[in-house]
Amino acid sequence: MNKTIMALLLSFFISSCANHQGRWGDHGDCNHSSCSNHNSCDDNCQHHEGMYDMNCAYSMSQGNEIKGNKSHHWNHKGKSYYFSSEENMKKFKKDVDENVERANKNWNRR
Repeated sequence: MNKTIMALLLSFFISSCANHQGRWGDHGDCNHSSCSNHNSCDDNCQHHEGMYDMNCAYSMSQGNEIKGNKSHHWNHKGKSYYFSSEENMKKFKKDVDENVERANKNWNRR
């Protein structure tokens, strides 16, 4: 009987760990103020995949594909934008709507 209970407890433990891995496993670069310790998040914290395969959003709006840097990212309207530099992030934010539109068009043309 002890072996059966032990086996059940072990299988429960393993399955619960696997369930949480998908939910919390990708928060290594999360910068949300609502994330207290990256082991759990409240409803305001969501991990978003980077737009344009994490290429620099400003560069994409200019028609170039340059890899973005995880140190320079910005979450806006439920999307994560990555940039190759702080300067490019500032340029992108100056006219967000136009830059997003141009970047989307350039991304879809590739």
